[in-house]
Amino acid sequence: MLAVIHRGPALGVKLVDTLFGILGTTSLRIDGEPRDDWGPPRQRAILGALLVNAGQSMSITQLLTWAWPQDAPLPRHPRTTLDSYATKIRHTLERLGLPDELHGKNGGYRFEVDRQLIDYHRFRDLMASARRHVRDGDPEQASAVAARALHLWRGPFLEDLRSEPAGTWRTRVAADELAPAHATFLEARFELGEYDEVLANLHNAQVDYPRDLTLVKLRLSTLRKLARDNEATSYYLTTWKALREDGDEQAAEHLRGHHERLLAEATRRPVPPPAAPADAGRMRPRGLPHDLIDFCGRRDLLRELDAATTTADGELLRGVVILDGMGGVGKTALAVHWGHRVRSRFSGGELFVNLHGFSADSVVGHDAVVEDFLIALGKQPDKTTSPRSREVLLRQALADRHTLVILDNARDFAHIKNLVPLLSDCLVIVTSRRRLTSLSAWSGARRVRVSPMSRPEAEALVALRLGSRRQEVNADWLAACGGLPLVINLAAEHLATHGDGWPPAATTQDKRRMLLDIGEDGDGANSPRAILTWSYLVLDEPTRLAFRRLGLHPGADFGFDAAIACVARTAEETRVALTHLVAAHLLHPAETSGRYRFHDLLWELAAKQAAVDESPAEKHDTERRILDFYLRSAVNADAILYPGHRKPPPLSTTSIVTPVAFTDPAIAQAWFARERANLNAALEMAARTGHHGHAWRLAHTMQTYYDRHGHHRDGMDARKTAAEAARLDGQREAEASSLFDVGRALLDHGELTEAQSYLEAGRRYAEEERHDQAMTAVLNQLGRLESLRGNQHAAIQFFQQCLSIARKTDDNEALCWAHCNIGAAFRAIGRLDEATLHLHQAQYIAERDNNRSALASTLIRLALIHRDHADTAVAAGYATQALAIAEAIPDLPLVAEISVESAAMHAAGTRAAAMEHARKAVDVCTSIHHIPFLARALDILAGVLLAQGEPTEATVAWRRAQQIYLQMNNAAQATLVQAKLDKLPAHIPLPTARTKTSLANQPPQGDSITS
Repeated sequence: MLAVIHRGPALGVKLVDTLFGILGTTSLRIDGEPRDDWGPPRQRAILGALLVNAGQSMSITQLLTWAWPQDAPLPRHPRTTLDSYATKIRHTLERLGLPDELHGKNGGYRFEVDRQLIDYHRFRDLMASARRHVRDGDPEQASAVAARALHLWRGPFLEDLRSEPAGTWRTRVAADELAPAHATFLEARFELGEYDEVLANLHNAQVDYPRDLTLVKLRLSTLRKLARDNEATSYYLTTWKALREDGDEQAAEHLRGHHERLLAEATRRPVPPPAAPADAGRMRPRGLPHDLIDFCGRRDLLRELDAATTTADGELLRGVVILDGMGGVGKTALAVHWGHRVRSRFSGGELFVNLHGFSADSVVGHDAVVEDFLIALGKQPDKTTSPRSREVLLRQALADRHTLVILDNARDFAHIKNLVPLLSDCLVIVTSRRRLTSLSAWSGARRVRVSPMSRPEAEALVALRLGSRRQEVNADWLAACGGLPLVINLAAEHLATHGDGWPPAATTQDKRRMLLDIGEDGDGANSPRAILTWSYLVLDEPTRLAFRRLGLHPGADFGFDAAIACVARTAEETRVALTHLVAAHLLHPAETSGRYRFHDLLWELAAKQAAVDESPAEKHDTERRILDFYLRSAVNADAILYPGHRKPPPLSTTSIVTPVAFTDPAIAQAWFARERANLNAALEMAARTGHHGHAWRLAHTMQTYYDRHGHHRDGMDARKTAAEAARLDGQREAEASSLFDVGRALLDHGELTEAQSYLEAGRRYAEEERHDQAMTAVLNQLGRLESLRGNQHAAIQFFQQCLSIARKTDDNEALCWAHCNIGAAFRAIGRLDEATLHLHQAQYIAERDNNRSALASTLIRLALIHRDHADTAVAAGYATQALAIAEAIPDLPLVAEISVESAAMHAAGTRAAAMEHARKAVDVCTSIHHIPFLARALDILAGVLLAQGEPTEATVAWRRAQQIYLQMNNAAQATLVQAKLDKLPAHIPLPTARTKTSLANQPPQGDSITS
């Protein structure tokens, strides 16, 4: 809403669009042509703030609080940043030929522009004029002017402005200006006697303002004028009760008084004689079911339905419109609600029939529908009339009149194929759980797909159903409903009646199961499970088999190759089954081509049907095929990505599964990224269902990818699962290796004490089994542990032991890392010559064996030694080469380490480069939760901030670094940081939340480091 600027008449061109659209995703339009050149979101946000406050000077603080969200870091140099944006805005205005009246002086900014050129202010002036016409007793002019004002609102409010002031502005304008504007327009139309139009427009207005008292009273008055007294009484009682439940006693009392005045007027009003029907001698059936009192949301679908049923001039069409979607998504409610909005426009009335295509009731056939429609049209057929004659009679009864017909719950095209031709003079809306592609191709039917409710729509429905008790509905509860109005309504009714929500320990799967069974109260099969199961029961057997076996897939989203493994049919048979499931809305094509996704409740239903219709042996075989597919595909991806790494021993497979093959590392990496959630779920399923050999092998296969891409939480969970699975599988070496891997990951998390216990367990295994490779791995990590604690001499002893064993066993990978790590330790204690010798040894082995991670680690350590020797040019060259290798792999922990060390190298010289590297290091370390490097990055960043004259932000960074060092038991580094804090001036203000945010994000919740 809020069109921005109009060029003056002298220019002869009119610029019209909405500021909200410009600030969002809509394009600016000049003479009807879209323009996309208003700049990036922040620039649009600043322009929006200035235009909303046109003619007023906005201080730097005001503009920042308007244009920057609360959770976004403020610019470090606000005036410079805003001046830059102001310059860009002026260039944009100049490029578009618009008046440049943006001024910045006296510490503020002001957009000088005729307020009549901004639609918001034009809207306000028009509404003032409309209200004057109301006072002058001219409803015709009042409605015309109000309509012009409302036409200016054409989109979401200030979409790019996420700040608190903008939010307050949106709320105020909606409540104090837009809702009253709708009321003024509709009251004027009411005075003109346009009651049908008023009611249709109220349906839309009250979606946004369901409790606006003026609109509520107007709806009640309109229903009375239309003699819809039962509906008026029901609406009054429901709304009055809801107002009282919300605690708005005053509004409830006003509504009660208005209702009683309407009743009193009705008793004094003479009853007019019945009007002659529009077409004499022909009945106008009123077959629509009651509209839902608590219907809400669906504005986009209503607009889509309007577009599908009307011409460009707004005339209602004849023909067929299909509303398709999964069971429980609200197709019938949408069709009925839309029918009530437009029923006055159908001279032939409306007909409705529930065909029971998906229910326990008998399917309503063709002949029964024809007879029911004839009776509704006043054409009671004689028992001797043949079926063909009845069809002719129905066509004659519907000829030359415009009738709305809703064929609800059609099973398939065959169900209604012979009925649709009889309704050629009607607008026919068909609802079905199937896509009815044949009907569309045969009749040219338009299609409107009904999707689940959006989160705001679901919240609005809950608020409508539960009133003041809506706070009892938490986010998990609502998310589990999956946007299905059927489930939301049943669950809200359950809460209202029984008052009990989820058990405290309910898992996501528990919640889905509870929701599927909710509503079973002995009054028929009304639960979501019973209703949705009918979509499954009407399928052919091959498609039913595919549905239930896909329900055993560990993730709701999957690719075609995984589907073949689940279903155990040929690729063509699987493709046909998937096509049928998509057509039945039991499965949805995912955004990525060749992938499919279950709605969560349908996924749970499919798993339940597998438990019912598959034997235990068949279920076990399906699980085995799925796990074989993911394990063998992951092994293939790991092999091409990390060819030099040790692999777990292969698992013999008996199932016929074709895994994904890879020829390109980039494709393998993309597959890991795409399937990460499914791989995690497959690992959990393997452990839960007793496929322990799959579980620990899958965890080991995925760990290098997890480590390199910073998925430490996934990696930690996988390693712990692998250790237990290996123990249950009787694989002691795999168990010890998994425990060692947990310890190594804990080092990266800064959990040094816990890491040591896991590493010591790995050392005991290596000693008992005399396993040299295991011993070298453990010694390297124990050395790292001591190095992180600041005990460099102890670290060197571990690295030297590792070197000795690696040389004897020709373990080149362990030898390379030991040289690299011992070189870093020698440098830390000032023995640079020895450090250089070891690092060059590591470089030689890494280059020879193409060990890119070890090579990058070695190069950054060599860079630091050259920095220590004041050889800055060579140091910079090594650092640049190291970072390029780490980013190309990619290896995010290594990128973090190199960024930290690069920042340290530049800290005493080029502050801009130091700041860039330090902030990058903080961002990467935070995103992957690499705690040791995060502490060092914060320490370096703080020093650079202090040097740039920002002591407050420096204080925040040092305090966070010190806290991390203390948790790592690195007292020496914590003491050094405290010394730096002690040198800061005592008058530095306490850091604010916004200052903290500007430094870096906090570590992920649930982890051990807190801010």
